[in-house]
Amino acid sequence: MAEDDDPVVVTYRVSNSSGHTIMFDGIHTSCSCVEAEVIPPRLKAGDSAEVRVTYRQKGHPGRHERTIWLSSKDKEYARLTLISEVTPSMDRAADYPQSFGLLRLTRKSVRFRKGIRSVERIACYNASTDAVQAEVMEGLLPKGVKAGFEKRLLLPGEETDMVVEYDGGEGVHVSDKAFRIKIIGTGLPAHESYIELYFE
Repeated sequence: MAEDDDPVVVTYRVSNSSGHTIMFDGIHTSCSCVEAEVIPPRLKAGDSAEVRVTYRQKGHPGRHERTIWLSSKDKEYARLTLISEVTPSMDRAADYPQSFGLLRLTRKSVRFRKGIRSVERIACYNASTDAVQAEVMEGLLPKGVKAGFEKRLLLPGEETDMVVEYDGGEGVHVSDKAFRIKIIGTGLPAHESYIELYFE
């Protein structure tokens, strides 16, 4: 598939072999570029359902493996995998609408649900004529959150992902709603060098 194509819809079939009725009240994905729904969400013993997955590949060129978790009452019942090979868009600037100093990003914020482990990625592109060595100031991250760039040194025209992982633990308290992930090496002044991190 190509980055410029329309979002791709893939369907899976799942069957309830548990011996009792399951209500899928939790559907989580490893990337915000993947959305999933179970039709119908309530399955009697022996019944089957369709899992409809929409993959928005814009801003995610390359080979990727995405995961979809289906759960009921916090118990995981199924784990699905979506593997994609996405050819890059010819219009690089359109893929990275957010300017971030020497880098361009697909977005400047990530959101997590408290208590749910997940991984978010922000695609980054060096649109400048200089090499960029960006890094996250890890000492400022809340407990249970890790962040970093898959490739720290980007030559002009190169791409990478900034990966933010939340372990779903108790490090983020009920009253905590927002943090900032401090980034250095992009040429921005200190008061503008951050990614917003939200917990809902």
